[in-house]
This record gives sequence, C-alpha cells and structure tokens, in this order.
Amino acid sequence: MCPDTSNIAIQKYDQQHYDIMQQMFYKLQQKVENWFGHVFEIYGRFVARNPLKIILLVVFINIGLGFGLLRLEQESGIEQYTPTDSTASKNRDQIRELFTIDTAVNYYQQSLPDLGLFASVIIERKDGGNILDSSLWADLTALYDFINTTTAHDSTIGSFTYVDICAKRSSACVVEGDLIFSTSFLADMGSGTISFQLTFTKVKQSILIE
Repeated sequence: MCPDTSNIAIQKYDQQHYDIMQQMFYKLQQKVENWFGHVFEIYGRFVARNPLKIILLVVFINIGLGFGLLRLEQESGIEQYTPTDSTASKNRDQIRELFTIDTAVNYYQQSLPDLGLFASVIIERKDGGNILDSSLWADLTALYDFINTTTAHDSTIGSFTYVDICAKRSSACVVEGDLIFSTSFLADMGSGTISFQLTFTKVKQSILIE
C-alpha cells in the first residue's frame, strides 16, 4: 500500500509556514524589546548623570499639578450618588410632572419626590448628655425664636422672614418636633415623667415615650 504523499506534502508545508511565522514574530518581538531597552538605557544614563535635575523636575511637576487641587469644587449634594440617566431619576422626574406639590400650602415630607429645600436643626449637648434638661430650655427657646424671627434680604425680592418662605400646612409653618415647647411637655419634663403619645407623620404610627 502506497503512502499518501499529498498529506505528507501538506504537513511539510504547514510546518514550514509555522516556522516562518514563528521566526517573523520572534524577530518582531526582538526589535520591540531592543527599541524599548535602548530608550530606557538612554533614560537611565540621563538620570544617573543628572540626579539633582531629575529630582527638581519631579518636585516642580508635582507642585504644578498640585495647584489644580485648589480649583477642585466640593460636591455635597445627594445627586452625586445618583447615576446619570438612571431609572430612579427618570421616575422621579415623571412623578414631578404628574403630581404638583405646593409646599407653601400643603406640605407633607413623605409626599416629596426628593429632599427639597428643607432642613433639620439637630441640637446636641457639648458633654453628650441628655438634652431634656430644663436648664437648657432657655437656650433652646432662644434658638427657636431666632429662627422664626430672623429677617433676610435679597436684592431682587427685598426683605423676608422665615414665615414668608417656610413650608406650610393649614396656613401655618410646619415644624416637626415643636411639641417639645408645649406646656404639657414642659410640665412632664419638669416632673421627670414624659409619658404621652407622640405621632410621627413620616411613618404614620404613634409611640409612647416614658
């Protein structure tokens, strides 16, 4: 039986082709390595001959780049945590279009699609103690009155007070937590027995504080 000479010829051709390609890639690799090696050799010699110049150059470059930090603007808004064109932001915009909320007339925080332009005043004692202390109530009342009576001025709309710009419900400014200034709360605090229901509109449930 005669061997298949055609298959043998094809195998030899494939082997020769493979060897040629291997040699080409090897030569290309050598050229690339030699080029990079030559470049870094020149760079290394330059650094070795001019160490002081290189150090000063690096220092001045870092100082120059550092000046850019002075132009950085800090972002503290919650929007920086929202991905651009996310489903949540699109749904929020749709809710704003469908449901118009006039916070100057009917303000409910749980109905807002975002945090809005409203703030909370959090008061803590310097020593970390209990804030429900009658000796502090004069300061708390003074702060509360200061916020309510503060007058601001704008060049376009003139002067205005907190009552002019506050969120309202039933024609009154909404201040969640102002019940601590009520007579009953102060009386219970004075006796050391605060035991009445507080209703939290955010979660629509009542809790008993004792």
